[in-house]
Parts: sequence; structure tokens; C-alpha cells
Amino acid sequence: MPETLTLLRRDDPRAGFWWSLAGVSVPAAVFFIIPALTAELGVLGMGALWFPTAVGFYLLLALVLGRFKKLIVPRGSRLQVVLLGTVQAVGTALFFTALTVAEPSLVAFVGNATPFFTVVGSWIIFKERFRGKQLIGGVLVVAGALVITRYDESGSVTGILLMAAGCLLFAVHTLLGRHLTRRVDPLALGFWRTSFMAVGFVAAALVSGNLRLPSTGHQWLLILIGGLIGPVGSIFTYYLALSNWGAGKVDLVRSSLSLWVLVWSVALYGRLPTPIQLLGGALTVVGVILLIARRQPAAESGEKP
Repeated sequence: MPETLTLLRRDDPRAGFWWSLAGVSVPAAVFFIIPALTAELGVLGMGALWFPTAVGFYLLLALVLGRFKKLIVPRGSRLQVVLLGTVQAVGTALFFTALTVAEPSLVAFVGNATPFFTVVGSWIIFKERFRGKQLIGGVLVVAGALVITRYDESGSVTGILLMAAGCLLFAVHTLLGRHLTRRVDPLALGFWRTSFMAVGFVAAALVSGNLRLPSTGHQWLLILIGGLIGPVGSIFTYYLALSNWGAGKVDLVRSSLSLWVLVWSVALYGRLPTPIQLLGGALTVVGVILLIARRQPAAESGEKP
């Protein structure tokens, strides 16, 4: 499949940018799906259905792409892949729990700490550097996200602490994922990461007695949609982005999540953004453009970002 191989090629900064953007725009809808499911099923009950569903979608994707052999992880990387799945599972559980005790806007606001942890870690570990425009763009993206998700009420201290801890774990997951994409196929990383999380959530739900089936067809539909656009649509594209671009830059583009949550809020509920949110959205868009503005010249000159 030449076209598929071209689509999944590595070390292409432009591809890294577009995979980053694709992995945050559509999956932002899970911010509205998760609370609806956890209200009925609980965090563990939802995860016990959400992630096995995603595993099924990964297998279907591997079949369609003809990449079943790519799901095999090299022996020297297997323990690290287990660690990757464990870190992400705990971080995701904290994220789900934060959404049950705090407003989505507050959770999204605190979630803006993730790129800070990632950029610092990527600078220390991978010596990742930013050019002037990229640095300004990154600052604008985060600033825009903060403006969009500003929270004027006291909020939930518990929700803040849970999401802050989750942000730190998400940053560790990103840095480890960047390291592993040099030796493991992004599809395999997504599949095994999701499989470990599925096993963990099912086991926890069984032990705690929280494993139960949705009571309506609408909830089953949300499980299917969420399992596809969350653990598959978001995470597979995340690893594809990390295999092509620096971890700090990937997380900065994905920090435009707040903008996409706002877009989904308008699309699903007709909630028009306030002037302040529009300002934040504009800052985010300009920042994202600056992050990628010089990709074409860099690619043509053979220069790495």
C-alpha cells in the first residue's frame, strides 16, 4: 500500500503538525461525551466499555491498513510499552474523575499545564529547540487556551488537583511516546496502550462491582463514538505526530483543545462564544499558524525543526 506507507511516513514536520491538529479537533467532542456516560456508568464502568471498544476499532484499522504485523512490539521495547500504557491509564482515570467533580471548562483550563511540562521535559531530554516564531506561536496558543477556558468561580479544588496530576502523567506519556516511536510503529503503540488500559479498567470495574451495561441505545452509541474518536482517533494520530515532530511542538498544537471544545459547544448546544472567548480563539489560531509557518522552507532546505 504505497499511499498508506506515504501517509504514515516519519520525520516529516508538516505531517506532524497535521496529525497533531487532527488528533485534537474531532476528539475534543469527548469532553461532552464522557460526563454523559460517567453519570450513568461511573468512571470505572465507562472505561471498562470505552477501551475494549477502542481495541476492536484498532484491530479493524490494522486489518484495513494491512498492518497486523506492525502490531508486534520489538522485545527490547515491551516493558516500556507496558509503562506507557500504565502511565496513560492512571492519567486518564484522573482526567475522567476530574470531569465528574468539576466543570469541563475548569478541567480544560487546568489541562493547559500539560504542554508546559512537556516542553520543559522535551528540552531537557531531547534538546528540542524552538525558533523565534515557533516560540511566539506556542505562547499565543497557550495564552489563547487560558483566555477561552478562564474560570471565574471558585471551582473544585479536588478537580484542579486531579487534573494537575493527570497533566504531569500526560507529559510523561508524551515524552515516553516520542522515545518509543523511534522503534515501535505508532499503530502498535496505540493498540497496546489501549489494550493495557482496557484490561486495567475491566479488572478494576469487576473488583469494585462497577461493571454494568448501558441502559439505552443512545449510551451504546456514545460508547462507540467515544471509543472511536477518543482512544483511536486522538491517540493514534498523537503517536503519528510524535513520530514526525518534536514532543513540545506536538503538545503545543494539541493545547488548542480549548478552542475545539468551544467549537463543539457551539455545534452541539448552540452556545455562542463570548467576545473574550473569541479573542482567545483568535490568539490560538494565530499561534498555531506561527508554529507551522516556516515548515515549507525548512523542509525544502533539509533543515530539521
